[in-house]
Amino acid sequence: MEPEQTEGDIEFSGKPGSFKEVVMNHLTRITKLFSVELRGGYYTLTKMKTGEEKEFYVQDSREALENAIYCLALLILNKFDSQMKKHFKEFEEELVTSKEEFLKRTKSMEELEVLGEGFYTAEEKVFLEEYKIRKMETYKGLFKQLSILLDNKNYFEIGGGVY
Repeated sequence: MEPEQTEGDIEFSGKPGSFKEVVMNHLTRITKLFSVELRGGYYTLTKMKTGEEKEFYVQDSREALENAIYCLALLILNKFDSQMKKHFKEFEEELVTSKEEFLKRTKSMEELEVLGEGFYTAEEKVFLEEYKIRKMETYKGLFKQLSILLDNKNYFEIGGGVY
């Protein structure tokens, strides 16, 4: 019996594919992630057939998109030209800066990582949301630059035509 495949699963036929195909498949995944409402994760209670309630976590679509964009960057890291290397360095520096600025604004300055909402006061949650918005914008900027790079390297050409 075949295991059930979900929307997020990656199909692998066992046939060799090109690196370009891998990149294009990942771009398709990013496009799907971009086309939904970007919102934070949350827990929800769902009533089971047995009548009991079970808690489920609905993933943070922003984090999923950010992870996918970063994965694309890592996939094509060895394809970066000098301009893209500069943009990627600026991207990494902005992530560090925005994280440090957020942590300074919270009472939990001894923390080295950004924690979940439950760890912050109501006032700090506003700072957390501002940080997440800033971080998302930083990732969108990276994706824009990655798209330009891929276009410059003719990744959007399919069979002589342009995608």
